[in-house]
Amino acid sequence: MLRRIFEIIENYFFGIYGYNRRFLTNFALIFTTKQMQMNRILYLVMMLALVGCSQSGKFDTAMNRADSIMEACQDDATVSLAILDSLRPQLPEMSKAQRMRFHLLYGKAMNKGYVEFTSDSIMKEVAEYYDRHGSDYEKMTANYVLGCVYRDLGDAPTAMKYLNEATNYEEADKTSYRMLAHIHNQMADLLEGLALVDSSLKEYDIARHYALLAGDTVEAITLLSLKAPTYQLYNNTDSAELIVDSCINMFIASGHRQYAAQISGYGIKDLVQQGRIDKARERIAMYEKESGYFHDGEIVAGKEIYYYYKGQYFLRVGETDSAETSFRKCLKCTDDHNTLIGGYRGLSLLYDKIGPADSTAKYAMLAYEANDSSYQKDVAEKLISQQALYNYSRHQEAALKSTKQTATLQRWLFGTFVILVALVFCTLFIYRRKKRAVQREIAMMQERYETEKTLLQREMEDMNALLEEKQSLLENKDDLLERKKKELDAEIGKREQSIAELQERVAEYERDMNIKDIAVLEDEIQSASVKDDFSHYLKNVTEQPSSKDWDRLMRFAKSKLPKLYVMLRNYNISERELRICLLTRLMFKPKDIAVLVGCRFPEVSLTRSRLLKKIYGIDGKASDFDKRIMLMY
Repeated sequence: MLRRIFEIIENYFFGIYGYNRRFLTNFALIFTTKQMQMNRILYLVMMLALVGCSQSGKFDTAMNRADSIMEACQDDATVSLAILDSLRPQLPEMSKAQRMRFHLLYGKAMNKGYVEFTSDSIMKEVAEYYDRHGSDYEKMTANYVLGCVYRDLGDAPTAMKYLNEATNYEEADKTSYRMLAHIHNQMADLLEGLALVDSSLKEYDIARHYALLAGDTVEAITLLSLKAPTYQLYNNTDSAELIVDSCINMFIASGHRQYAAQISGYGIKDLVQQGRIDKARERIAMYEKESGYFHDGEIVAGKEIYYYYKGQYFLRVGETDSAETSFRKCLKCTDDHNTLIGGYRGLSLLYDKIGPADSTAKYAMLAYEANDSSYQKDVAEKLISQQALYNYSRHQEAALKSTKQTATLQRWLFGTFVILVALVFCTLFIYRRKKRAVQREIAMMQERYETEKTLLQREMEDMNALLEEKQSLLENKDDLLERKKKELDAEIGKREQSIAELQERVAEYERDMNIKDIAVLEDEIQSASVKDDFSHYLKNVTEQPSSKDWDRLMRFAKSKLPKLYVMLRNYNISERELRICLLTRLMFKPKDIAVLVGCRFPEVSLTRSRLLKKIYGIDGKASDFDKRIMLMY
């Protein structure tokens, strides 16, 4: 059996680490002797652990590589997706942490590779996982990707919610700043789609700020350039041109001429309309020669609208043939309505200038029809945008309402807490004040008691002296005996009366002191820690007093309630009856006693009535038994 296991491990391990063949061969030799049985098992365990770690390490290495590739160049996100797709069949072999990282990186790669999300189920699970177990950067990334998911699903308010959540996990490092630049860039794009131009421009500025903190100058300039189309969209051509010029100069100064050429295509139409032909010509030349967007003289797909701008330039300088060529290139782009409309409109303007009129009318009509179709599409998009804006406003109102409700609840809880604290302090103050008053009264009574006791001792001493004097006179003078005896009898009578009065007063004080002692003793019994221990079990009804707790209660009864304890033991009552009696003496309610002893409530009452008959020989209620044992100590 061991040899078979080794063969499996050797074959698997050899596939991963071919260079380790000699070690595996030496390992196989260990199985040839009986003396090495323990060593065989030990090596087997080591090999299994090594193979498991190697497999786990393989997943992490592949995912790290995919992450590095897409971070180094966004255009290589498809390479990262291919690497991650190769790992997908092995997802069941990964740990949960590895699976969550796989899905996070896959979503990140989809976003960088412009692959639209179609469901939020996986990324919601990923975001929830990292909210509990991830670092701040992982939480930020997970919420950012989830926001991009809702962007693709057309739910702008929810997308903004998660993008805003992502900004809460900012850290002071370049990686975090770079991610925050992406987040605010995405927020700017969403706000622009909701027609919130000012907010969108503000988000672009924040994104550029974080790009500068991350040390990414190219990203910072690119984010600044993205403000130009926004200004152009709202006919603020002066601001758009100023931004484009600034970005071109900054890219050239930093040695990135290709990036400068790529944004030089912005605003060519405005330059032509303003009559700035020379600058328009420079921009066109730079765009075509250095942007990297042209192959064999043709622009890459998706940027064909450039031909419309170039055709306008040719039309303005009088190169009608070149203008016609550019406009007709626009007609090949049937998927883009704006480019198609530009082509028709350009040809209409061209034939209006050079003739014939029929061609002018033809292309004007085609431009009108294409524009009408585009208008309907724009109307639909605006309706969707307005609905999204309405949803976003409602979402913000709901969030504000929730915030206000939370603040109100916090104020209410704080006020309740202050009142409870005040009540506790007032209760403690009143209790301590009453306790000090009782202590002063006891001290005064003790002082009076000592004074009266001293007077009693003096009177008894005086009486003894008189008795001795009387005895002396009896022995010495018979004639004075009778007279002196009468005087002494009278005096003794007075003294005896005084002594009786003092004895009565002393006895009264002693009775009062005994009552006070009993009150102090009762207070000590009711405030004993053993009572607090049993009260604890009433708050935690899932727990029951242990045998140690019951033993401690018995020791407390022997110490503080000896007469009651001896009396109950003398009547040979059961352990449960004894516990009910002691808990009753500690002033627990019958329903609480039932919980502590573990019996039904009626059984507690029946037990007390039964003990009243057994101990005192009286038929009565359970409360009659309680009154009697409350007087025993």
